[in-house]
Amino acid sequence: MSEIHNLATSDLRIEKLEAGYGSIKALHGVSLVVHSGQIVSVVGRNGAGKSTLLNTACGLISASSGSVSIGNVELTGSAPYQITQRGLALVPEGRCVIAPLTVKENLELSKSAGRSKYDEMMTWVFDLFPRLFERKSQLAGSLSGGEQQMLAIGRALVTNPDFLLLDEPSMGLAPIVVDKVFESLIQINNEGIPMLLVEQDVMLASAVSDYMYVLHQGVVVAEGVPDELMNNDALNTAYLG
Repeated sequence: MSEIHNLATSDLRIEKLEAGYGSIKALHGVSLVVHSGQIVSVVGRNGAGKSTLLNTACGLISASSGSVSIGNVELTGSAPYQITQRGLALVPEGRCVIAPLTVKENLELSKSAGRSKYDEMMTWVFDLFPRLFERKSQLAGSLSGGEQQMLAIGRALVTNPDFLLLDEPSMGLAPIVVDKVFESLIQINNEGIPMLLVEQDVMLASAVSDYMYVLHQGVVVAEGVPDELMNNDALNTAYLG
């Protein structure tokens, strides 16, 4: 894989980001950084603003202020397809595969949004997820939840991203399937793709992350390496109120 993917050498930086829905503000000056090689998690309970954070970073929601950048490349205000072409790929909450299309057709949707090495990335995805190769002619809507999650991750990888953003990848999956999905995330990261992971399951996030942020009502209330953060009172406050 090291010959396929150009390892990210810049940081993903989100600085003082604010966004919301109409008059309702969901993010209040959120700042974080993902360094090369890292898995960084944002944890918090439902309604904390985690999905809004990723959707704003990827241009699906307009930021009212603040900045999202990779190195010296400013992403804020760009269209979602432009942000993808500049190195961010989102694995959305709920997977969002195109049910009437086959596995292969779902992956091919990313070709136009990708930057380079489409054939190599497709081969890597099928090597990473042999189940997808076995079912490449099967309709995506007929896949199991775990297979759909693999497809959603694969679809993002085909774009040859510098950073992978994942929104609740464990949602709705059986524990044994969650383990397999997260094993694949570690493998992807080991191959050189840093990640920003949004996850409600704090124990799961802490097991794979190099650094963590706790989001509560749209505000970062704590941050640190997992071992330290698990003993932080702000984490309990964010989850238990």
